[in-house]
Amino acid sequence: MSESKCRARAIALCVAALSSMPIQAQVAQVPAQKIQPKSMTVPALGKNIGIAAPQTDLQPETALRFTYAYQWDSYYVAAGEDAAACTKLVIPSTWEGKPVRYVSDEAFKGLDILEEITLPESVNSIGREAFKDCSRLATINLPEAVNSIGSQAFQGCSQLTSIEIPANCRIIQRETFSGCASLESITLPPTLRVVERAVFEDCASLAAIDLPEGIVDIPESLFAGCSSLTDLAIPSTVRSIGREAFAGCASLAGVGIPEGVARIQEESFRGCSNLETLGLPSSLRYLDEGAFRGLDAPISISLPNGLVGIGREAFADCSRLESLVIPDSVIAIGESVCKDCAGLRAVIIGGTAAVPFRAFYGCSALERATVREGVRSIDSCAFQDCGALRLLNLPQTLESIGDLAFENCAALTSLTLPDRLRSVGEWAFHGCSNLSGLQLPRQARTILGEQAFGLCPKLDNLVIPGNITTVGGSAFFSCAGLRNLTISEGVLAIEEAAFKNAGIASLILPSTIRSVANDAFKPCPNLKVITVKAAVPPSINSVSFPARWDLRSIKVPAASLASYAAAQNWEWYKALISGY
Repeated sequence: MSESKCRARAIALCVAALSSMPIQAQVAQVPAQKIQPKSMTVPALGKNIGIAAPQTDLQPETALRFTYAYQWDSYYVAAGEDAAACTKLVIPSTWEGKPVRYVSDEAFKGLDILEEITLPESVNSIGREAFKDCSRLATINLPEAVNSIGSQAFQGCSQLTSIEIPANCRIIQRETFSGCASLESITLPPTLRVVERAVFEDCASLAAIDLPEGIVDIPESLFAGCSSLTDLAIPSTVRSIGREAFAGCASLAGVGIPEGVARIQEESFRGCSNLETLGLPSSLRYLDEGAFRGLDAPISISLPNGLVGIGREAFADCSRLESLVIPDSVIAIGESVCKDCAGLRAVIIGGTAAVPFRAFYGCSALERATVREGVRSIDSCAFQDCGALRLLNLPQTLESIGDLAFENCAALTSLTLPDRLRSVGEWAFHGCSNLSGLQLPRQARTILGEQAFGLCPKLDNLVIPGNITTVGGSAFFSCAGLRNLTISEGVLAIEEAAFKNAGIASLILPSTIRSVANDAFKPCPNLKVITVKAAVPPSINSVSFPARWDLRSIKVPAASLASYAAAQNWEWYKALISGY
């Protein structure tokens, strides 16, 4: 055979051999192209190219996938098509002569059989959700070169027990270790400056952690659900405590908030049922809405002077909070601030803010309340249903008491209302069933709202001072124990049912009286004698007083007998009227 024929036959045999090879093997023979991106799976050759795995435990040759980053002249690594079959993976430091520097976003996400992974020292970045939900991953090393860990990188790695963050890492992004229920220890470098929200959320086995100095914020939900966390030192550099930062830390015994922190946000300590000490700094200015809501530890909280604002429900549902002092610096208090604090026994309220709507509503154990000078109003329902309240001290600066403010405070026995008080709202002290002594304001022209003292059956020896020109409708309705009533000069009107069902036996109306409305004193079964000092007959209704057959006498000024006899509706009582 000639030389040219031999060459032609050799070429034909080579072409035939190439055409019978797998496509992957053919691609592997092509030199790396300088394009971006380029993904390549480790080819199915007879050996592991660039992968240092023990010969006794070979990982599949297609377990890893590499993507070339042209601008960085290096590779990203991620799970290959056969990674789901691996319990262990070893990442090479180079691929095709170029360094492997990056673990891709979602690189090994959801590999729930993976137990161990080894990263080379060349890796400096771990992407978003890189190992998320690797529920059996127990061992991983983070190389010293790592300076970035993406959000949710290890979220849901429920078998991971310990990890050390490299010194080059200055930021840990959100939810990185959230749901790592077996994580017992984590080492943070002194160079760390930012820890984003919920990084350790629901790390139920984490008992202790050292946060490095330099961290400025404790962000939202950082340790929420860390039910085993017992000890925590907050760095002196911290300036804010985020929403739900320690919520559900049921084993946490003590926390000291450092100087410089000015604000504590919503539900930061909810569910910290074993908290024994909580130190608040003098720099604290604001407690946001629900800041301590749901804190159910047996603890006293000392609020610092300098505190300006307390948000809505800041202490609501703190079932074992026993006492609270609101400092004089406070100028704003949110609604329901201590609502349903079932164990609260004593409170002192300073500052100039109004005691807000439902501030202490449902605090069933509250016995003592002192409102300091400077407070001008107590809003509606502020102490409603505080059934144990027996001692109440009100300031002379108080000008108004809202509707239902002290309704059903059954243990309250005596009450002195400040002289500058201008209004007592509807049903304000309704149902105070043991209230027996009441001193009404003596200076301001005070308005008594409907049912203000209704259903106070033990109230007696009541004086209505002249500055109260109008006694409101049903103001003392069904005060059955009220036997001694003095209505002072200056009172002009008594409105409908004001003293209905009262126990009074005799009644003296002042010379200033102008009107007595319907049912004002009807029925009053014990009332027999009425004295009216007014020279001009006041306007009455036919049922302002008890029926004439239930009365013995009505006495009026002798000089006004004829006027009374002729006045409308007084003729019903003509036979009983006599002069004095």
